[in-house]
Amino acid sequence: MPTFVDSNVVVTTGPAAETMLMLKRDTPTLSCSRERWEEAQRYERRTWLELHREMSDDRNEFHAAAMGGYEALRGCGARSLLEVGCGPFTNARLILPVLGGVESVRLADPLIVEYMSHPHCPYAQGGVLSGSRLSAKTLSECVDGYQYDVIVSINVAEHCDEFSLEWILDLCFPGGHVVVGERCYSDWRVAEHCRTHYDAGHPLRLCDSHWAKFAESVDIKHEARRDGEDGGFSSLRYLIGRKK
Repeated sequence: MPTFVDSNVVVTTGPAAETMLMLKRDTPTLSCSRERWEEAQRYERRTWLELHREMSDDRNEFHAAAMGGYEALRGCGARSLLEVGCGPFTNARLILPVLGGVESVRLADPLIVEYMSHPHCPYAQGGVLSGSRLSAKTLSECVDGYQYDVIVSINVAEHCDEFSLEWILDLCFPGGHVVVGERCYSDWRVAEHCRTHYDAGHPLRLCDSHWAKFAESVDIKHEARRDGEDGGFSSLRYLIGRKK
């Protein structure tokens, strides 16, 4: 069914959505205009700072279960971790207890300062994330020459102004680990999805072919797939891998 979601998180379906899609739609791409990305940021602010101030989890527990509780990372000896697109609640809060011994944590999200006003934001409260370095940066801005033992990028691609799985590898030390979970669209159906769906909060679309190439670049320690959320347009893909 045609669906249009605006930056106020108002959902329109059916014939009315078809009319709206004639005026505004995305293209199958891994970059978007500044104006399109700023619309996505308005969607995120509305979602977490107005509509869902009672929540303390953005499917982070769901992702952790798909990642096998991150047990593939146990004993890897990591001393540094970067999570890009950490959102208001982070996945790092569930990964760090498994790793143990991490001395340096960096959390990056373009809205990170604003998210600290959320009543359940863990990096505003200390605990396992106490002492974390906070960066109000996009993924592309994080590629600044520094590398880390563990890179976490979960549910990030759709929200970016630009996205590349190669950047995830660039940020990781050789022999380090990447923890990546993304919605991947069928290469054959992604154009159809763009014609029938507009979601202000999710401008980009990663495809299965991008994921397959990325998976070849790491030694896979855990991999999972979840299908069936949107009628076959996409699947959720999860991977923990060691950079070759």
